[in-house]
Amino acid sequence: MPYFSRHVVPIQGGAPPRPLWGPQARKEYEETPLEPNEEDEDLLEDLKRRGPLTQEEMELVDDIYARQNDRRDAKCAPVAREMESYFEHLNLPPLPPPLPRSSLELSVHRADNSEPKELRPFYMACHEGRLDEVKEWVQDQKKRDSLRKKGLPTGLDFAAKGNQVHVARYLVEEVGVTIHGEAVRAACTNLSLPLFELFVRNGYHPNQQVPSDMGLFGTALSHCLGSEAVTLFLLKNGADPDIAPFADARPRLWGRRSTPPMDRFSGRPLDDAAARHRFDIAHMLLEHGANPKYSRPLLYMQNSPLAEEPSGVRDDWRQLTDALLRHGAKINAKSRRHGGSAISEAVALKRWDVAEYLLERGANPRAKSYGTDLEEGVDCFEIAARRAGIPWDETEEVRRYLDYLCKPGSSAAGAEAVAAPDGVDQNPLVQMMGRLKSKREEDEKTA
Repeated sequence: MPYFSRHVVPIQGGAPPRPLWGPQARKEYEETPLEPNEEDEDLLEDLKRRGPLTQEEMELVDDIYARQNDRRDAKCAPVAREMESYFEHLNLPPLPPPLPRSSLELSVHRADNSEPKELRPFYMACHEGRLDEVKEWVQDQKKRDSLRKKGLPTGLDFAAKGNQVHVARYLVEEVGVTIHGEAVRAACTNLSLPLFELFVRNGYHPNQQVPSDMGLFGTALSHCLGSEAVTLFLLKNGADPDIAPFADARPRLWGRRSTPPMDRFSGRPLDDAAARHRFDIAHMLLEHGANPKYSRPLLYMQNSPLAEEPSGVRDDWRQLTDALLRHGAKINAKSRRHGGSAISEAVALKRWDVAEYLLERGANPRAKSYGTDLEEGVDCFEIAARRAGIPWDETEEVRRYLDYLCKPGSSAAGAEAVAAPDGVDQNPLVQMMGRLKSKREEDEKTA
């Protein structure tokens, strides 16, 4: 079954190409039973009826959910193999194993209302950075025994949530606590370089997936693009700038705290950096191997008003555009969402300086868009006319003139000139193409 990337243009108005799975993978998935463990189900119902649980009982709940996840993973194994096969031809190094799952305690409680109540002082001390109290819990054998196997990793997760690096360092490096998924998620939330340095120093790899519902969290990089320092650190330590969770329905077969295969040529980090106008981050991703052929950064760059940015940012988008094109970005690549390209988006947003810059570099103003507030099959000239508030009727005469402006061969020396129909020059995009055509003809004369 071929893989269609998240940017493939669907049938107009539809979803990405279906079916998602090849017939063999789908057949194996459907024939693999997902039988509940009745003993587990009965025990879980009994535990839920008891109210506040002890640490031992909470561990039982975590273990039951872990076994449920394992059964779900076993049922999904055929489609997981197919998802992984999409990228075999790339000869990429295998991804490291996912991080261990954190306790469900982290998803429903804060440190100050955590359960069981008798461990709340330990979790609060971790979260608030009271290292002496944490050490007392660890060094007192009776208190340490009460933490059991889940208490120490959960304490590390709470320390990371509070960005208490000194507590996390003590638990990891002196006590030997294993790093779980929620600790890395917290480092992402806090954009904490010291936490990432600690985790990498103690065995964490940036390509380790964080367990999450349907695997939608993915790895740390996509969540850290707001920090140049953290992004650079992750990239230098092996973070793959092209991976992200699948952007379609593929992960929906998985359950809670799962880690389905990820899209290894997603390109989402580069798109996100461009959309946020973090051009420093986008350059960094390119320098560390991000492939713009997998993404649509030139289009996503239009997502927020460039005209409102500081002058330095307005200058930087030109540099990033050129860098992206040098690295192989497709200037006329289209969005799956509405079939638009960078030039159609720039024109729709009346960013005439951006549009002219893209036209100079080969953007196609005749490409059709659909969706959003645009009618099906509308090109950039009609979009520009609407945005400028002028009437537009592409008659045969107008079409011939636009073809004359747009076709590369029409500016060659000796080509027959075509007169502009009345009123067409009111269109700002026609004005741009006229200037560009005149410049090209002048360049040809002096060449």
